[in-house]
Amino acid sequence: MSSGRRARYRVRQASQQVSIINEKIKKKPNCILYLVAGLTLNLIGAGLLYYKAQMDKDVIRNEIDKKLAQYGVGKNGTDPMSMEEIEEGEPSSIILVVVTMAGRMTIVVGTIKIFKGLEIFISDRRKKKLRETAEKLQSGETDTEWTELFSECCAF
Repeated sequence: MSSGRRARYRVRQASQQVSIINEKIKKKPNCILYLVAGLTLNLIGAGLLYYKAQMDKDVIRNEIDKKLAQYGVGKNGTDPMSMEEIEEGEPSSIILVVVTMAGRMTIVVGTIKIFKGLEIFISDRRKKKLRETAEKLQSGETDTEWTELFSECCAF
């Protein structure tokens, strides 16, 4: 008689766990939203870093033009540029730092969002498997499902 009570108690516990899992799944945000947000942020960060690379390229070009102007030589045998023309095309160091920092931060946040989306996806799959196993326990299909429940609970 005590084994029958235990079985009913276990079934009741499993049904309570299923209802708790269902409530938590409804409250959690969708993993696709996290993945899309992460990819968008990574693309924005890549664009900012590309823009920063273009500015670095301009700084290097300006430095080369300055050296050539100091020696009185122009590119491809032309007259050298004046120092005022060279100074105009150079971006500010503060802008370079801000663009670099913003690009790196958006990439880091985007990567975190992608991993959060993958975490939600994997945990939802585990919860779904656990819920299915608990539902099978309620219906009395307990022969091989205990091994599935044990493997799902102990899986990393």
